[in-house]
Amino acid sequence: MTKGLILLTHPTLDQMHSLGLAGMAAAWRDIAEQDSAGDLTRDEWLGLMLDREIAARADRRLTNRLASAKLRFVDACIENVDFATHRGMDRRNILSLAQGAWLNANENLIITGQTGTGKTWLGCAFGRQAARQALRAISAHAAPVRGSCSCASRRPLPARGGQACPGPTAYPG
Repeated sequence: MTKGLILLTHPTLDQMHSLGLAGMAAAWRDIAEQDSAGDLTRDEWLGLMLDREIAARADRRLTNRLASAKLRFVDACIENVDFATHRGMDRRNILSLAQGAWLNANENLIITGQTGTGKTWLGCAFGRQAARQALRAISAHAAPVRGSCSCASRRPLPARGGQACPGPTAYPG
């Protein structure tokens, strides 16, 4: 870099930060530190900085959506579902639901099954998947929701003490 650009680096970085362009500022610093920085054109510099800013903003939005979902298992994701363990889960059904057609149809997801079969973890995995698709997610257990829900469902929730399901069953409600 020339001496004139070195003098402008800090004010430029300060302006980027004041405009909320932290991703671009980080890219500026990273590119400037590389030996091959002089080989890049202005358009390439700008393109790299814009790509970094877009990625940083997308990461912040995902982080905010996941934080507001208040998922109990923050590391749960569809890719980590263990289909080898016998829990009565239908692999095709779970992977189909992971595609998100039920989300686009504004439907809810109800997961039923015996205690300890992974219903909450699976719900958190679907919540993370919804957040990845730029949608908001809320994790709720059926007991508090039952009393406040006034909508009809094609598949009613089983009554307390009713017959237990063999494993987690997920279907759009």
